Amino acid sequence: PEGLTTVATAFGSVGLSEWIPVSMSFGAMFNAVIAYRQMDQRLQRTNAAVVSVRRLMIWWHGLSVIEKRIPGNKTFLVNTMETIIQAESGSTYIQTKKETGSEDSGEGG
Repeated sequence: PEGLTTVATAFGSVGLSEWIPVSMSFGAMFNAVIAYRQMDQRLQRTNAAVVSVRRLMIWWHGLSVIEKRIPGNKTFLVNTMETIIQAESGSTYIQTKKETGSEDSGEGG
């Protein structure tokens, strides 16, 4: 968006002032699409999921072979990974339903 303001300024400086409203309109349209699709929030959720997965991998790789065989550690690994996946896919599912305007039928999924 800021880049399009720079383009508008460049158009004005080289005498192409009729293109300034066009570039500003594209900037406004681009900002509206980003806001509508909630790109900032989706990017933050995805980045948080990536950080969580990396932390989980570091924890797992830090365990010895014997520690990796302990059922509690395996359970923790699987449960934590499932929670990360459900948090990200659940937010994506809610976002998709919101965009399509569909209703949840109450069935599991």
